Amino acid sequence: MVNTVLVPKPPVTDVWVAATWDEFLAASAQSELEQSSCYYDLGMMRIETMPIGFAHGKDNSTLVMVSTLFGTMRNIAFSALTNASFRKLG
Repeated sequence: MVNTVLVPKPPVTDVWVAATWDEFLAASAQSELEQSSCYYDLGMMRIETMPIGFAHGKDNSTLVMVSTLFGTMRNIAFSALTNASFRKLG
């Protein structure tokens, strides 16, 4: 017997792909991508599946500290956002 139920394909991750805003919203709303970072710009989307855990947290903290030190030493105004997500409807 042939299965006629369409199973949705998982979205392509870790590369930029052409997509509409609606396709991006549908892909980023999938529960298996809950811990992913999702980006959309000029008709392209990217879903990054980065490792979560000690090593990632350590690398992230190191980059923030180095950037903060550099900006402070050079008197450069800056702000830092960790795990921020911005979505503009439409």
